[in-house]
Formats: sequence, C-alpha cells, structure tokens
Amino acid sequence: SSARTVVRRREFRDEPELRRAFGEALGERTGLTVAKCLDWYDDDFYPAFLELLERRSHLRPRLLQHLSRLRRAGVRIAVVSDFGKIEERLKAIGIPPEAFDVVQSSEACGALKPWPRSVMVVAEAFDIEPEGILVVGDRPELDGGCASAAGMSYCAISPSASAKPRRHSDGTTLLPWSEASRAIATRTKSVE
Repeated sequence: SSARTVVRRREFRDEPELRRAFGEALGERTGLTVAKCLDWYDDDFYPAFLELLERRSHLRPRLLQHLSRLRRAGVRIAVVSDFGKIEERLKAIGIPPEAFDVVQSSEACGALKPWPRSVMVVAEAFDIEPEGILVVGDRPELDGGCASAAGMSYCAISPSASAKPRRHSDGTTLLPWSEASRAIATRTKSVE
C-alpha cells in the first residue's frame, strides 16, 4: 500500500513510532484517526490477510525438506519479514515457525527493508559477521537492497513458479526455486 511506501522511506526509533507513522499515512488517505486506522489494520485487514494466505498460498516444492536439510547441516536459518505476526503467517502457509532459529520482523525493529536493521539483528543473534550471511528473497529492491546495505550476500529467487531464470528490472537474475535451492545448498555447504 502507499502508506507502507511512506514508512519504508524512513528509519524510526522503534515499532511504536513506525506504527504511528503508518497510521498517520493511512489516516491521510482515509480521513480516519490514527487509532481507527491501526484498529482496522489489526482487527480487519490482518485477519483477512491471514485467511487469504491460508486459501491461496502454495509452498515452493520441497521447501520444508530443504529447510530441514540446512538445519541438519548446522546452518542457522532466520526468516525476516517487513510485516509482523510472522508466526501466524508461517502457519497460514504451512510452514512451522520452528523451522527457523530466528523469526524477525523489520516492523519490530522500526525500519522496513531496504533498511538493514532487521538483518543486523539476525547477525547479532547468530553472532556472525554480516559477510557470513546469505539473504534469500524475491524482492531485489527490498531484500537485495537490505542485504547490500548490511554487507551480506544475496540470492534472488523468482516469486513465480518459473522454471527459467529471469531478469528483474534492476538487472538482478531471479533464479527459479530449483536452481536457488541448489545455489543455497552450495553456498552454505549443506549439500547432502
């Protein structure tokens, strides 16, 4: 939404400050108060969003097996999402939150992607220097920008079921899941 775009442009001190700015941006577009906008977001939008995820989401082929293989190989895994309520969203799409060592919201850090604050929290939690982390994502401008700003490597995956690599508008090659999963396994030395 355009309100998300407004808050994406700035870093905030913390989640409450970011949420307030988001509510203000929604309020400018709707004429509602910040409180009413945030209530709508929490009580109406988010439950409907979770229901839509449950009905329409499809896991990438062998994703759960791939995550399990990485964990068995000793690779620590995090999920970093701009939106909050990550555990609920993971469950809605059929991924157990326990598949990850860290579940981190950029929103909770007060700075959405491409600001690097959320991935730096993961680096600290893992006690790994940024250059030792591989960020995998399907939005080069946000996920790739976040990785670049943090000094981390990036693997771009296609958001579609495409069987062929394709070029993003910024020149990044988006790999189909089958190729990306091999690249991730090679990069993390978790090939079985």
